[in-house]
Amino acid sequence: MVLTSCSTILACVLTPLLVMLLAGSLVPVNATSMGADVLKVVLLPVTAGMLLAEVLPATIKRYLSSIMPAAAVLTSTCLTSAALASCAPLILGSGSNALQPLLAVCRRRRRVFS
Repeated sequence: MVLTSCSTILACVLTPLLVMLLAGSLVPVNATSMGADVLKVVLLPVTAGMLLAEVLPATIKRYLSSIMPAAAVLTSTCLTSAALASCAPLILGSGSNALQPLLAVCRRRRRVFS
């Protein structure tokens, strides 16, 4: 729980800095909104899962351990799709400019690993 919390909170700060480093432009971040989203999407479910595993370990192991990998993939896919869908008009309207950060990262990786 502690490691998940720390890495998630660090991501709020480091993501804009990494984009600036790799793509050359700073991404503005609304810290309050991002913090609330992190709390809802990451910290509350992780805490709830830990509490359930503590209170009902046999039940969790018997019923949920077999479906949780698929549920995790489905949940991640839904969250990623929702985020992408909310930006779809912007991405489609910007043409090749939307790919510039990805291309910058690819170019940088090629230089590092060559």
